[in-house]
Amino acid sequence: MQTITATKGMRCLAIGLGLLASSAAMPFTIDFDYSYDSNGFFSDPARKAVLSAAGGYFESIINDDLAAITSSGGNHFDAIFQSPGDGSSVTLTDYSVAADTIKVFVGGRSLGGSTLGFGGPGGYNVSGSTAFIDTVARRGEAGQEGPPPGAADFS
Repeated sequence: MQTITATKGMRCLAIGLGLLASSAAMPFTIDFDYSYDSNGFFSDPARKAVLSAAGGYFESIINDDLAAITSSGGNHFDAIFQSPGDGSSVTLTDYSVAADTIKVFVGGRSLGGSTLGFGGPGGYNVSGSTAFIDTVARRGEAGQEGPPPGAADFS
């Protein structure tokens, strides 16, 4: 059994779990999770609609087939991210992500000053079989250890 801990900071509007690969295949789904929106920023249907439209745009232009991450038996995946509602650290133990899905935890809070938004840091802990660890790291895409050539680096 192997154990790996990874942390990667990102500057973006939301926190996502998943990897994008550059090969064309079946479309994937961006699944927005509002459960950490403790301040109700997305209780406004217009805000949800804008986010949904942005997700739909990326779903329509990026095609990939992402393997499921299924924590079970000796295989464990813990998703780690900063709560968008209050900034606290969240660890979802033995978390699973459906195939062809990128999970994005969204929310809003007052940041003060001139900061409009941010995302991260986020990461994961994984332990289990080599095949499971490989699935978590690459979502079933061989050779996808990092961003594709020319991709923006948000670290």
